[in-house]
Amino acid sequence: MSCARWAAWPRPSTPERGVPPCVRRTVYPDVPVRVEYALTDACRTLLEPLRALQKWSIEHLSDVSVSQDAYDRAE
Repeated sequence: MSCARWAAWPRPSTPERGVPPCVRRTVYPDVPVRVEYALTDACRTLLEPLRALQKWSIEHLSDVSVSQDAYDRAE
């Protein structure tokens, strides 16, 4: 999820409403209160494709930059 999408989320009235669906929020009744966040199993399945996309992006960064520069000059 991009930062822009996070910014577009409505402000939660409770902490639970502010947690995206792929994040599990666990509150422990310690003093002070302890809160842990973890990826859900479903969201964890996205890690491998996201890592592949990251690798591709790094490998093709110069090609993407050249294409972006050409596009910017054409405008």
